[in-house]
Amino acid sequence: AIGILLVVLMEATLVSQISRAGMMFPRYRTGCLVSALSVSSLVFGPRRGVAVASNANAVLTALFLGSCAAVFGCGAGMAHWARLVAVHGWAAIPSALPTFLQLLVYGEILPTICQILKYKVQRIHAAIVCGSFLTLCLQIGWSGLGIALVAPSSTPLDPVSVLLSNSGPVRIPLFSLAITAILTTILGSFLALLSTGNDLLQRGGGRTRLNSLPQRMKLAAIITLPASAVACTSPSIFLRAIDFAGSYPVLLLWGVFPPVMALVQRIREFKNSSKTNVDAEAGMANTSGPSGWLVFLA
Repeated sequence: AIGILLVVLMEATLVSQISRAGMMFPRYRTGCLVSALSVSSLVFGPRRGVAVASNANAVLTALFLGSCAAVFGCGAGMAHWARLVAVHGWAAIPSALPTFLQLLVYGEILPTICQILKYKVQRIHAAIVCGSFLTLCLQIGWSGLGIALVAPSSTPLDPVSVLLSNSGPVRIPLFSLAITAILTTILGSFLALLSTGNDLLQRGGGRTRLNSLPQRMKLAAIITLPASAVACTSPSIFLRAIDFAGSYPVLLLWGVFPPVMALVQRIREFKNSSKTNVDAEAGMANTSGPSGWLVFLA
């Protein structure tokens, strides 16, 4: 069940980001297909697709961070910061929660991070903590800057679309930021789905991973074509896919299953400690320290 939910979540993320990439092109459907097929060929084409895609992702991340600095540098001076305290639409917060919960989708890349860092626990923990902190800071910063740069409206507006449609100093760095953010998310989703495909092949009794080109192309078609077909239906699918991911798979994967798994682990460890005549309190303490909280919060 968890594996199916993870695949559904990653496919929904692909749909939303392919749709968003299509909006950046003059022809929406052409943009969707070009972005999906180009990134898919980068991940699944080379035999060492994970290494190639990871290097490309590192370059895109550096460009993304540089674009962020440029956007904040150009936009801070022209922002109306008083708009941050003049927000009155608090009643809309419940309906916006699925969009914010969708931020947890970045957890889908954890298997790939573990593989790249060779399953070294300390390095994995450092990468997760630093990456999560930077992502949170960027999200909070962009939310504040977007509200301060775009005039209030009676209808919901996308700050990115509004700022890109206007000529100003923010437009070029914001375009670079949007493109690199979309591409890194698509790359991460493809890498996570590739890792999931390898796991499923191994569980099915396959001795080899996706080493041959036909195997990789088959998996690429299974992953890319459905997401691209759904994304090509309409630009409105972007927000609908995000809301769906935040409402169901993200909530279950990161809100329900982790505490349940932690409780099950504690019960098993308590039973094992009882069988070996270990004091019950010591058995519970094994999962009440930092390692237990990491399992609980993972």
